[in-house]
Formats: sequence, structure tokens, C-alpha cells
Amino acid sequence: MTLEQDRIDSYAALVVHVGANVQPGQEVRGQADVAHTAIARAVAEQAYVAGAARVRVEYHDPYVRRSALRHAPEQALTSVSRWELDRLAEWTRTGLAYIRLTGNPDPHIYDGIDPARSVLEEM
Repeated sequence: MTLEQDRIDSYAALVVHVGANVQPGQEVRGQADVAHTAIARAVAEQAYVAGAARVRVEYHDPYVRRSALRHAPEQALTSVSRWELDRLAEWTRTGLAYIRLTGNPDPHIYDGIDPARSVLEEM
């Protein structure tokens, strides 16, 4: 195991066991940037070690978001689909553990984007 992987595994253990306090039988939903797959995989591993019944990870691509911020109509950036609201209600009802991994690997990806539009789409 490399030093980098050891750090990732230690971080994942901290996130799962302390930050999210994942319990046996609990469902876990992770959300991460596509650049963070190694960390998301380590979090999933640790969640299963903690006894999670199911772990699902959803990946987001900042380049797709940048395209939306550049070109999508404002209404599309401010609306939420019914299924998204239903999903949140289900997670609340079942006590799902939600882990969102953040951090932008490209700090200049949103250069030139109107800051007023960037706050519109944060789901």
C-alpha cells in the first residue's frame, strides 16, 4: 500500500466512523466529483466495514455543470424535479447517511461564469 492510499483510507475511515457515524444496517449515499473516485471508493469500503446495508455513490462532473451554467435557461437552474424531492423525503424517512465529498481539482473551471448563475444550481 502506498502512503497516498494509506492517507485516503485513513481519511475515509474518519469520514465514515466519526463524521457520518454509519451504523450497521444503514444505507449510505455518497456524492463526489468524478476526480475523487479513489476517495469515494475508500469511503464505500469503510461504510461496508461499518456494517452499511447498501452504499451508492453518485458522481458529478464539473465540466457538465459549467456547460449548464453557461447555456441553460435560468429556470432550469432554479427548478427541482419531483423525483429529487421524493428522494430527499425518502432519505429522511429511512435515516440514510449522506456523505458528500467536496473539493474542486480545477480551481479555474468556473472562471468567466457569472457568479449570480453559479449560486442557482446547487442540488
